[in-house]
Amino acid sequence: MDKKILIIDDSEQSREEVVSVLNDGNYKTLEACDAADALQVLKTESPEIGLIICDVIMPEMDGISLLEKIKSDNRYSHLPVVMISVDGIPEMVKKAQDAGAIGWLIKPVSEEKIINMAQKTIG
Repeated sequence: MDKKILIIDDSEQSREEVVSVLNDGNYKTLEACDAADALQVLKTESPEIGLIICDVIMPEMDGISLLEKIKSDNRYSHLPVVMISVDGIPEMVKKAQDAGAIGWLIKPVSEEKIINMAQKTIG
C-alpha cells in the first residue's frame, strides 16, 4: 500500500501548491486546514499516512503545539512530521526538533525540496 502524505496548512494556496507538487510526483495526499481538522483526518486515516507536512503558524493551535499533541499520542507518535513555515527562526526550529519534527522547510519551498523530503521519508 502506498503511504499518503498529510498536508496541514491554513492557507489554501500554500496547501494546494504542496499537494500539486506531491501529486505530480505520484504521491497520494490528504489535506487539513487546521489542527482540529488534522486530528480528525488522523483518527480515520492514520494507518495510511507515511508523512505529515505541517505549517507552523495556524489559528487556534499552532503547528508546534499540534506536533507535540501528535507525538504524545501513541496512535500517531511514530508518524514523521516535517514543519513548514515562512521563516526558519532558530529557536522555533529547535523547539520543533525537540518536539519530534524530522525536518523544517521554508516557504516558498522548491518542488525539488518537497519531493526530496517525501522520497527520503517514505520512498
